[in-house]
Amino acid sequence: MTIPVYITKDVPTEVKFVGQPEIYSQDPPSYSVSPSQVSVSYNPQDVQQIESFSVGTIDFRSLDNKVNKFTYTVDETMSASLTDKEFKEFTVSVDMSNMSSLILESVPSKIVLSGKVDGYNYSAKINEVSFLDKIKIIGPSDSLKNITADDIQIEINVSGIDVENEEVKVLEITNISIPSADIDDCWVYGSCNATVTVEEE
Repeated sequence: MTIPVYITKDVPTEVKFVGQPEIYSQDPPSYSVSPSQVSVSYNPQDVQQIESFSVGTIDFRSLDNKVNKFTYTVDETMSASLTDKEFKEFTVSVDMSNMSSLILESVPSKIVLSGKVDGYNYSAKINEVSFLDKIKIIGPSDSLKNITADDIQIEINVSGIDVENEEVKVLEITNISIPSADIDDCWVYGSCNATVTVEEE
């Protein structure tokens, strides 16, 4: 029986971004993680050389134009183990206060329904009050000037609706995007409500 030899080393902490506009894939926003460095132990036969320790992911849709703070608890499924077993959480700060925001004057008309069940018709109505009150477009001020509701797409996943027992259901919508390739430095922040109606064909 071969006893694995674990490697212990100090590595910087980091986060990964998802759902970011194209420009931020190449140049992610600045952020800080506390602590900025941890000591980890791992089996080199199980994982590749570890140069950093990822504490979690941040969806760009959760970033407002301010200093955003997130807390991540230590996950036992991480590929490397922290040598300090008493340590429980990380704090991440992402400063987007240099960005501006735009409140749309109307609800977008581009609505995509995913997860539909064959044999049923679906219709969706966005709650205008919740949309105009909670949804903001975030990005550089010059880029926001020409954005309108026509540039925004709302995707509603209706797969969670029990079509046999639910004819009307109110859903929280978070998948709101700017699909245009010409707008590569702005994103949608916030969520809204939509009422989905289902009828058998």
